[in-house]
Amino acid sequence: PHSADFPLVVNVAEGAADISAAAAAARAVLRDRLAAPGAGLVRGRPLKTADDFSAFTIALGWEARKLTGGGTQRSDVAANVRTASDEPPEQTIEPHLDMAHSAVHPKRIAFFALAGPPAGVGGETALTDMRGVYAELEARGIPQEFEARGGVRYRKRLWSAARVPSSQTYTWQ
Repeated sequence: PHSADFPLVVNVAEGAADISAAAAAARAVLRDRLAAPGAGLVRGRPLKTADDFSAFTIALGWEARKLTGGGTQRSDVAANVRTASDEPPEQTIEPHLDMAHSAVHPKRIAFFALAGPPAGVGGETALTDMRGVYAELEARGIPQEFEARGGVRYRKRLWSAARVPSSQTYTWQ
């Protein structure tokens, strides 16, 4: 759903020449205003590297935790920083809730666009207001229909490591 309030846009460019100052400027706004929209876009950060982003999230005072499990491989690139996905850039990642499969959900997730594929090839991160999506689905009776029919059943095919190298995807092994 499109909204002028989603995501919250925070500009920390003025007076935020270093990472600590940028984090301090962003921290107060995010603490006070992030809950309502559910997503924030912080602009004007003096960040150039994955190490800078790690320092920024540490300076925000957020507890770091690695995303684990799920359906994609990720690589560590700095302290508290991993790739979003090691899938080829032509593969899409549809709107989803990170760690929805987990019993414990993260309070916050931070993304940083360090580098990406050539223009027009992919690599974009779409922020989706999943609360808004659910509200629209609910207004149409779709969750109620799933409930009436017994819920949702997921199937996932995991290949054998003999067929697909585990470095490319998850295998049943």
